[in-house]
Amino acid sequence: ATALQINAFFDGWNYMILSAPGDRLYWFLFDKMEKAYGKDIPRFNKDDEAQLAKKHLRDLVTETTTFGDIYENRLCSTLVSIEEHVFAQWYFGRIIIIGDAAHKVLKQSKGICLSSRN
Repeated sequence: ATALQINAFFDGWNYMILSAPGDRLYWFLFDKMEKAYGKDIPRFNKDDEAQLAKKHLRDLVTETTTFGDIYENRLCSTLVSIEEHVFAQWYFGRIIIIGDAAHKVLKQSKGICLSSRN
């Protein structure tokens, strides 16, 4: 089977979906939070996860597949806050960080990280 990676972008949220051995998908839903929290990073429970998932069930991640199709077949999932930091400089002495090593995620994101069977 061919390896698969799908990135689906929306206004305020996006998906990254990766195929894996054993007929599995690993996927991530990144959703923008309402505000930045600083050191008081929120913790989420299963009810919070269910609310976020419900909001996105009808999103088309491919021409024929919705987020709901994937979410209903999940093996496990968790909703977490994703911390973000932007450095004032990206170098030190003769060391520099460039390209994929130096990217950031959405400002104060939260995301559901799941494993699903195809």
